[in-house]
Amino acid sequence: MTRNPQGEALLTESEKECIEQYAQGASAHEIAENTNRGKKTVDNLLLRARDKLNLDHRRALIAYYYEFLKV
Repeated sequence: MTRNPQGEALLTESEKECIEQYAQGASAHEIAENTNRGKKTVDNLLLRARDKLNLDHRRALIAYYYEFLKV
């Protein structure tokens, strides 16, 4: 997987928070409950993050999180 530091720098804290929870196994519905957001909002945050990072699918967000974002 190729790192996209420009896209990563554009990620909002909300997008990073959703990616983290998604990578840890939470569904969009669970993330919505945990963050007081609507499920559609969470879906949109994950989609925007994928677009910014030029990733093809949500599973790639999990790999990206563990490879580049996890502290």
